[in-house]
Amino acid sequence: MRRLFTAIILTGIFLFASTVHAEIKIYDGYGESFTSPIENPDFAKLRAKDAALQDAKNKASIDLMSMSLSRNATLTAEEMFAIINNNIKEVGGTDYETEIIEHSEKTSVIIFKARVKISVDTDGISNWIEMAQENKEALLRRNKIEQTLTAEDRQKVEELRRRAQNATTQEELAQIKTEFEQINNNYLGVQKYIAANEIYSQGKFTESVKLYDEAIQLHPNLEYAYNNRGNAYFNLRNYNAAIADYNKALNLNPNDSLAYNNRGNAYTVFKNYKAALADYDKALAINPNYVYAYNGRGNAYVYLGNYEQAIQNFNKALELAPNYANAYVNRGNAYYALKNYDTALADYNRSIELNPRNVNAYYKRGIINRQRKNYDAALVDYAKALELAPNSDAIYINRGNVYYDLAKYDEALSDYSKVVELNPKSVDGYFYRADTYRKQKIYEAAITDYSKVIELAPNYANAYHFRGLCYQQLGDAAKAQADFTKAKELGYKN
Repeated sequence: MRRLFTAIILTGIFLFASTVHAEIKIYDGYGESFTSPIENPDFAKLRAKDAALQDAKNKASIDLMSMSLSRNATLTAEEMFAIINNNIKEVGGTDYETEIIEHSEKTSVIIFKARVKISVDTDGISNWIEMAQENKEALLRRNKIEQTLTAEDRQKVEELRRRAQNATTQEELAQIKTEFEQINNNYLGVQKYIAANEIYSQGKFTESVKLYDEAIQLHPNLEYAYNNRGNAYFNLRNYNAAIADYNKALNLNPNDSLAYNNRGNAYTVFKNYKAALADYDKALAINPNYVYAYNGRGNAYVYLGNYEQAIQNFNKALELAPNYANAYVNRGNAYYALKNYDTALADYNRSIELNPRNVNAYYKRGIINRQRKNYDAALVDYAKALELAPNSDAIYINRGNVYYDLAKYDEALSDYSKVVELNPKSVDGYFYRADTYRKQKIYEAAITDYSKVIELAPNYANAYHFRGLCYQQLGDAAKAQADFTKAKELGYKN
């Protein structure tokens, strides 16, 4: 077979697409917070604004819940808050009022009253309904963590205020004031963490890393910030930094199944499958119903060639989450490796039904369609995959291969050129483009590309052989013979 079927791993980014006719609704919010003499009033002001934002979100939730019912969507309160949190914008600034209440001649309390307006894009409901299950769960988890951190801050502030009221010495008040300063730093760290999550969800991973850095500097024990910064590094392909952050998260919480799963994913990319399997096993020991750990462990078994074990893990993931689109793709990959193409195709089709934006499913279905010489269908699949992942060199390579099979060499050259533009170190991109130039008898260009292949992969026997053929066509017998000899040394066989 002339062309190998190039593998691909694509990571998902949690993005919300908006439609042209989205309705924007406005909601008011009101909140209060007070400060005692030992507190920093600036933080009471910030907490008043947070309370106002929460009030506006509560109003939006009640209103939009009825709207979701009109769209035949039964959503939980947690889902609605996740939708709102990812589809709101503040409108204008925050209006503040203050009220001072005198407790005695020496003490007083300042009450900060905040009013805000938020806008909510109601199309977020439709986006949520169409969103892949794993993306929904990630956003629900993020929303729950943020709510938990906010509630913990409120409880700690209330406890310190109670202690301050009951304090009888200046030493006690001084200690409480120090603790307030630490809680306020942690509070700012949580706010940075929440802001980083917003940026991360937009696919701005570099920018999110900077905000996670600031969050960690303010709140060094915020395990979630390490885990999420690790995810940002993972998406930036800085896997060493990702693993270092997952390690820090696990140091802070050794029972964090999510961090074990994420570190397992990073080890899988590094092809350290033994370490990956150990992490997935730990994640499942902590949480036996952890769908994504079964999926990750299945992938590790695929890479190890243990396809039956892989299928067992994907089956378990689908038993726990029947609409998990990625598990269908990955199980399809295992069936494909076992040459059970019909079952693989059924899994790819099911994945696309569940998530019409699943890049891998279109990509892998395109491979099967090409194998079966369903070239038009393969081109449709690759076109859809490129619509969703326009910078994937692997998809361009495989579409180029289809064009080559159809003798559409100009189109093939265009795709292979795009490959080396996206990935200047793509051996396959240069080799396939060289092969296409050779097919068109453009021997000088072919020699240039074969030479680039040899520069990148000095032991690539086929590149020497085919470059030799090009030299032969150009009448350079000495260079042709030198390449043929080198190809034989490297194990080339006709």
